[in-house]
Amino acid sequence: MVRNMGAKYIGRASFYSWSGNMTAEQIDTHYQIAKERATAVHAVDPEIILQAGIFEIAYEQTVNNTVVPGHVFEIFGLPAEKRTFRYQDMVFPAGTRDVLYGMDTGIGCWWGNLSSGVPDIAQPETKMYFYHCITRYIDAGYEAFHMGQAEKMMLYRGNAYAHHWDAVLTPARAYAKTHARRGIALFDNHDALDSTGIMIGDRILFDIQGAGMCPDETVYEDGVQRCRIAHYDDCRVSWIGRSGGGRHPLGFNIEENFTIIEFDNYGLSSHPGVATPRAFWNWGYDDVTWFALQPQWYRNQFLLECDAYLSNTGKILDSEGKQQYFLQPVCRRCVCVYPTMIFKPSENCDMDAVLRYLKIENTEVADNGDGSYTLTVKGDYRSNTQSDICPNGGNQEDAIRKIFLGR
Repeated sequence: MVRNMGAKYIGRASFYSWSGNMTAEQIDTHYQIAKERATAVHAVDPEIILQAGIFEIAYEQTVNNTVVPGHVFEIFGLPAEKRTFRYQDMVFPAGTRDVLYGMDTGIGCWWGNLSSGVPDIAQPETKMYFYHCITRYIDAGYEAFHMGQAEKMMLYRGNAYAHHWDAVLTPARAYAKTHARRGIALFDNHDALDSTGIMIGDRILFDIQGAGMCPDETVYEDGVQRCRIAHYDDCRVSWIGRSGGGRHPLGFNIEENFTIIEFDNYGLSSHPGVATPRAFWNWGYDDVTWFALQPQWYRNQFLLECDAYLSNTGKILDSEGKQQYFLQPVCRRCVCVYPTMIFKPSENCDMDAVLRYLKIENTEVADNGDGSYTLTVKGDYRSNTQSDICPNGGNQEDAIRKIFLGR
């Protein structure tokens, strides 16, 4: 699928941040699999950049089961000792609230799970842990890193705390210079809506700005209400047009930082199915769930409309007419409401293999009695072309190929 679409930058290609409490063996196995899959991808196309995810969550056992390598102490100017990372030295204590939204950010803030919390980037232990994760992924063949809600890990205290991120990214880039596949590492993150990005003076700290799409239900045409993506002047929760410019980490000046617009997942509103113009949610659903619930023809049309807006709208292009905001079509992402689809296997289909696959994918199967099956997707939307190999595919592969390759 990746080769067919012509994709060169694969977001969230590997991560375990949200996987709960893990043993040391499980962590090592993850990196082993990550390396095997990166090797397979790069054998097909060595230009592809794979992104690893290091998010705004830490699990107690996972952190405490990770050994601190000696070189990490050295990088951060500390005497080496034999120990694991310390969860309690990383996360915000219980009861902590951020200064912008007043949201709970301490231990237990994630679904009441007392063995998880938000890492505090101001803590030396957090810097060391993130640096360690980044370098392990670099050794596995990854060249890009999504650092999650970076400002949340600063309690949204603004650029006065930007130097804490700089203390992680600068040594990580130095490690990449001698260890990464092409000598560089690209970092992206999410920021608050009142922010233009994390900066020190005119120096941009992250190579790429990542932002949720937040489509807006404001287009009326042929008697129906449709979604669009829009500049933040027209939709207050949109990131499009917000990114700040300055000196890019790769050494050039840029008017607005490169920004990826993605289909975010963040759950349901209290009124699913009800339009929410100029606000979060799309008819009460997060970006990817709303998208997965649309008919196939409209999913394809919406992708093409988004790409056309980002590549041709003058007010979001730079002074030379070059694109700064880019669509990242969703290939696989979890949904919070269950879309259905019809699957008709080919004459030679191995239905036992299909049923085993769908069980792993948490997809229910109902035999329609006419050679077709109704699938109820309870796990992830997938953009793959539907086939015996991927019966739960959403059939967006050709539309994405058209965006990337023009045909």
